[in-house]
Amino acid sequence: MEEPSLAVGSTEEVPIIVHAFSCVLAFALFLPGGAILARYMRTFRPWWYTGHWVAQFAFAGPLIVIGVSMGFLADHQLGKTPMDNHKARLALIIVLYVLQCLIGAVTHFLKPTDGKRRPIQNYIHGILGVLLLVLGMYQIHTGYDQEWPMYMGYGRLPNYVNILWIIWCIVVIVTYGAGMWLLRKQFRQEAARNLPATHIVLGALEAQPQPDANSITNSTNTNTTIAKR
Repeated sequence: MEEPSLAVGSTEEVPIIVHAFSCVLAFALFLPGGAILARYMRTFRPWWYTGHWVAQFAFAGPLIVIGVSMGFLADHQLGKTPMDNHKARLALIIVLYVLQCLIGAVTHFLKPTDGKRRPIQNYIHGILGVLLLVLGMYQIHTGYDQEWPMYMGYGRLPNYVNILWIIWCIVVIVTYGAGMWLLRKQFRQEAARNLPATHIVLGALEAQPQPDANSITNSTNTNTTIAKR
């Protein structure tokens, strides 16, 4: 059965075009950009979290909502196209994105008090973030490679689109991967912040110079002489 497609130049193309551009901006720019900013800046600048959530929540969030809404509208205009991997994957991405935002908020605002170990949600947040980046970039690929020629009347996009996608994937992977060398410094900073206050006080006391035995003896003799007087 032939899939329904839109007539070239029709106004019904607008939702698909908006869907494509919104999702590309969210999945290829703001989600990777927010992750890369956090990977590099969290060990050097205290404002890293502001840039991280602005990119991934304030910017990417509305774009994802717009993209999904336009996708549903386009699907309605085409007459309820059948569920395929592209649509199912988008639903999975939305669920993971909401979960990732919640875990990120919990990780940032609910700090551990014992300082003994790094909370498990920190690792979940990092792994889930990388998974979202991979799914988002692959979603873009299936969108322009499969969905666009299937439902639009323009045929397949030029090959340079695929080349640009490959180059951008390499740029994101290399840039994020290079920032992993900062993990050791990040863990040291987190351990120092989580160090209990009693350990800090004891360390300061141990660092103070201690009186030697002669000073203690002389002080004792002086006090004894004064007492006899």
